[in-house]
Amino acid sequence: MRLAIIASMHLVTLFVAPRYFSWGNLGMALGVYCLTGMFGITLCYHRMLTHRSFKCYKWFEYTCAFLGANSGQGEPLEWVSTHRYHHLHCDTPLDPHSPYEGFWWSHMGWLFKTEASLIDYANVQDLKDQWFYRFLEVAFLPWLFGVKPFLTYTYLGGWGAVIWSIAVPMVITWHSTFLVNSAAHVYGRRPYETGDLSTNCWWVAACSWGEGWHNSHHAFPQSARHGLEWYEVDLTWYLICTLGRWALSGMCTCPARRQRH
Repeated sequence: MRLAIIASMHLVTLFVAPRYFSWGNLGMALGVYCLTGMFGITLCYHRMLTHRSFKCYKWFEYTCAFLGANSGQGEPLEWVSTHRYHHLHCDTPLDPHSPYEGFWWSHMGWLFKTEASLIDYANVQDLKDQWFYRFLEVAFLPWLFGVKPFLTYTYLGGWGAVIWSIAVPMVITWHSTFLVNSAAHVYGRRPYETGDLSTNCWWVAACSWGEGWHNSHHAFPQSARHGLEWYEVDLTWYLICTLGRWALSGMCTCPARRQRH
């Protein structure tokens, strides 16, 4: 199933999407990429749900989690469980996507190996206890590849809208996330001794909403801010800063300067 979905979305993006190109469709794809990639994956799945680096109101958390499910990277239980397992066993034989197995393996290959998807959901009991995440676990695939394409085709303008609002941003978001697993464990600087291969890679940060400051993240995994220096652009952190009291409900964790130097 996973191989079929990933292969079909790539084929549609490469060979069908150009037939329906328009500047409006491109803008729609980039807008969806922002919503699903930054709000859904980097802000919600990663910094909020996996690492609990900040707290927000439930309505905002669930909205962003729904956006993350629309990225095509799986529902929150699977994504968060995999990533917590990655941090527990980073760049060891137990790591689901270590570059020790090769760049391609850490980028995408691990997704197609059955054993790599046998995730111990016991490490996401905090999410399993919430009805919304149990609901997304069973509902996200029918929504993403059934209800959503039907509604998009019917109300937003046919196949062009379906392809440019679903397939194209899905592929872009996949690779921006996958580069963090692959390139940001191979290329770049290692300002912190973390005991793994994580790096700070500026060009990965540029296309992944700030996730490419990966060595800093592994040094301070509970930090909501990944770009710790003033020159390290971290768009997800800037977004968190703008949320304010209307979305944030509690603490927001960042390392003190004395911890970073």
